[in-house]
Amino acid sequence: RFDNAGVKAVEVSSNFPLVKKITVNRFTGLPSLNVSGCLYLEELDLRGCTSLTTVSFAEGGKISKVYLPVNFQNLVLVGLP
Repeated sequence: RFDNAGVKAVEVSSNFPLVKKITVNRFTGLPSLNVSGCLYLEELDLRGCTSLTTVSFAEGGKISKVYLPVNFQNLVLVGLP
C-alpha cells in the first residue's frame, strides 16, 4: 500500500481555480489543506489523511461532496449552499 507520509503541504488553492474534483488519499502527514481558491470545486476526497485537522473551502463555492478521514473531528462550513 502506497503511503504519502512525507508530504506536509499540498498547494491547490490558487493553482487550480476551475477544478471540480480533488482526490488526496493517504497523505498521512498532511495537517491542513486550503482549497479556498477553488470556487468550482464540487467534490473533495481526503480519506486516509489521518493528520488532517483543517480544510479551508471557498466561501460561496459549489462543494457538494466531501469525504473526510475517519478521525476528522470538526467541520465548519461557512457561506456554502
